[in-house]
Amino acid sequence: MPTPQIPGLSAQQSQQARDLLDVILLTAATISNGDEGTRRRVLGFLRNRLKVHLDGISAPEKVKLTAELRERQGNECPVCKKQMSLDPDEVEKHRTNRGQGYANPNTIQLRCRACHRDEHKTERWS
Repeated sequence: MPTPQIPGLSAQQSQQARDLLDVILLTAATISNGDEGTRRRVLGFLRNRLKVHLDGISAPEKVKLTAELRERQGNECPVCKKQMSLDPDEVEKHRTNRGQGYANPNTIQLRCRACHRDEHKTERWS
């Protein structure tokens, strides 16, 4: 069964992205010298740095942004109009300017997880 093409990338770009992932995983295994905890910390570090690079905002800044958005929205989901949970795992940020990160807080909304996932359920995530 052929590997599906990554949405938004050509077949060649998709293969190059998968090859890069293989190199990263192999390098993390080499760095960790067989220690699973170290391998996971290396990959976690890379994940966090990539998120900062893509989003343009660090984890502490995201926490601050979430608090500001809760206050601005009155802790209400703009889709279902219900009060959002205080559990951070039940609330997600929705970017109305998708692909541009978190540069402009006026283009970001907090949504309850159900509403946010419902909006994106038809999209393919790689």
